Amino acid sequence: MSLQHKLTVQPDSENRRSQSRGAFYADDLVSLLVAEHKLRVFDINTTGALVFSEKNDLSLNAKSLKDLVLQINGINVAEIESAHIRHRREHKDGLLIGLEFFSEAKSSKNNRRNHSRVDTLDEFRPTISVAHPFNFEDQVLFRVLDISKDGMTLSSSLRNKMIFKNMKFLSATFEMPNNGSQVIDFEIRHCSVDYTNDRLRIGARITRKNPDFDRTLASFLSQYRKNDLVERVDELKEAGFKVKNLKKIATYVYAQTPAHYMDLQMLRWQAYAKVGKIDSAKISPNEMIDDYDRRSRIILAYIGKSLVGAVRFTFSNNPDEKFEMEEVISLPKGFTRENSIEVSRLCVDPALKGTDIVHGLMERCTQLFLKSDRDFLITSCTTELLGFYQKIGYDYKGVKFVLPNLNNKEHYFISISADKGVKVKGMNPLYWLFTYGNAIDYLVKMKFIERNIFVQLKVKVIKFAAKIIMAIKNRYGSSR
Repeated sequence: MSLQHKLTVQPDSENRRSQSRGAFYADDLVSLLVAEHKLRVFDINTTGALVFSEKNDLSLNAKSLKDLVLQINGINVAEIESAHIRHRREHKDGLLIGLEFFSEAKSSKNNRRNHSRVDTLDEFRPTISVAHPFNFEDQVLFRVLDISKDGMTLSSSLRNKMIFKNMKFLSATFEMPNNGSQVIDFEIRHCSVDYTNDRLRIGARITRKNPDFDRTLASFLSQYRKNDLVERVDELKEAGFKVKNLKKIATYVYAQTPAHYMDLQMLRWQAYAKVGKIDSAKISPNEMIDDYDRRSRIILAYIGKSLVGAVRFTFSNNPDEKFEMEEVISLPKGFTRENSIEVSRLCVDPALKGTDIVHGLMERCTQLFLKSDRDFLITSCTTELLGFYQKIGYDYKGVKFVLPNLNNKEHYFISISADKGVKVKGMNPLYWLFTYGNAIDYLVKMKFIERNIFVQLKVKVIKFAAKIIMAIKNRYGSSR
């Protein structure tokens, strides 16, 4: 069965050859079919061809030809919509004819983009390498200029002349600087010459990709950008990506400088206003820093220059230093200032809701907690978040209260013990792995904590099961 492709190439408006051609001098290796005529191709590129015709092919005296079919070794590989005849000259027993390919403008549903595209940075452009479709010992190299979930604009050297619309490339290596590589299949949708840069400009549709391709690419594009992170995330969403994996590209620091606190008060103000914890018309950003901040460790998560998340750790080192929640309640039985750390003011940029920045902050909290001599991590949450915290091992002790400085929203007192986190007790093992696993593995490696043989075996089983479950989800599950 023949492989059918369709070529769309823009004409050279200055009526001159825009790129050198590749010669095919072996008899009948490359040919063009026009109606009932078979024209031998002497050389060809994406904008035109030089063909040989017998003298008796008088029907080729027209100014243009339509519905041409390109053959290689007798196999149909491309359909070319139209071609102008630019010149004719006698050659031995026939005519040499110069053709310029062109496409009549048509609007087609199939040519419409499903999503907007996200630009890539010059110094961090992804590249694609794939086996050359005709020179089997050669590779074709593309640079990715912009991309969406299902399509991309590529740039390639003018030496890659045998690239046509609907040509399919299989098992191509998509390389992201500092982020590894993925394997994709893609199909050419259009091809033209960028005269300014003397390169091919190619539109392509992604036809196959690995399950984690979108996630990895979204993380890469979030990291390398020209604009503000929030603007970039909006661009990625418009391009069809679900932006979730950001914790690995974030930088985590303690709040120390005036600039840190300026960023922190703005982040809290925006995040709390979004969920109704403050009235932004009555409360200013300057009011988002309090006395507890001055004696707490505050972990900040930055991506580039953008503060995207923060959490506060409060220690009580003497009887006069109470926790914030003690403004409205007494600590439940078993909890004291000496054996507990209060975690509060956890917030994430509202535009990044649903990403794993919260998990990144919790990993740092876990490390700080387990390095300390305290037994409990205590905090509070609203009704909307109680179920989430219970899944990751926090216990609700039956104590509710309201915080006047957070719009009198009802909060639940919750806690987790150090022993519970280390030994994976009383929680979903997969939630434990994704929330605490990396942090605890690091502490074990650095010999801050130890696991007995039974816990070590338990963790190995959890990790093995997680790999199987994630593989099944990626292959057969939904994209949610």
